[in-house]
Amino acid sequence: MLLTEKGMRELVKMKLKELRKAIDELQQNTTPHTPLPHPRSFKLFDGKEAEILWPAQPDGWYGLKIGIRFFKLGYNDSGYLAEEICKACKYQPTKVLKVIRRLEAATEWCRKRTGGRKRAAEEILKQQKKAADALAALYTANRPTNPAFSEELALQVVISKLQELSEVVKSLHSRPMLCIPMSEYIPLHIAPGIAWRRYPHGIARLELDPKGYPYEDITDDTRIETIAKVICHRCKYQPTLILTAVRRLEEAAEWCRKKL
Repeated sequence: MLLTEKGMRELVKMKLKELRKAIDELQQNTTPHTPLPHPRSFKLFDGKEAEILWPAQPDGWYGLKIGIRFFKLGYNDSGYLAEEICKACKYQPTKVLKVIRRLEAATEWCRKRTGGRKRAAEEILKQQKKAADALAALYTANRPTNPAFSEELALQVVISKLQELSEVVKSLHSRPMLCIPMSEYIPLHIAPGIAWRRYPHGIARLELDPKGYPYEDITDDTRIETIAKVICHRCKYQPTLILTAVRRLEEAAEWCRKKL
């Protein structure tokens, strides 16, 4: 059966959609976070008139290049893009088939990397099981269920510890005179790049940069969840780092209680 031009476009369109779906799945977050792989360059077609490349740029997952033109690899754009690809191939079956095979190879590459990221996340949790279990225990202290480690679980534990620190700092600030010896002005590192300092104005702040600015006010109840998300993000949602941050927040709260 002779394949028509429309049939060729439909085949290429279908393969473009499969690639887009594989890219979407590859881009999904893992818990804990795992880095995205560096995109591999696929030469879909190498013709005299036009070269077809994916991705269009080293970090352009959703871009495709035909000759000197750049195209968006979107679900709604696949029909137009399929037509442009077929035109570049001059609707020659051999050339169109080569593009289809290379699109399939690119899609399979994405799927394998997706599986690799999932396995890497599972291995991190396996290696950090003790920390993950400790966080789960903290989360379930006042709950009947015992869920597995997740981003939401980590976030809620950090939020609860920030709220505890916030309340005790508010109580400490209500005192008419707060005297802290300079020997105690040592920063407590909560998470990568985040510090809490033991001095009168510093106990209400979490510094988000080694230079001390910007910072977040932990006594502002409307900012607690945002601060918790920053901490979890800096820890890349790794159980060991999250647990360390939780213990440091507990240490800060305990230090403040002793000053009351």
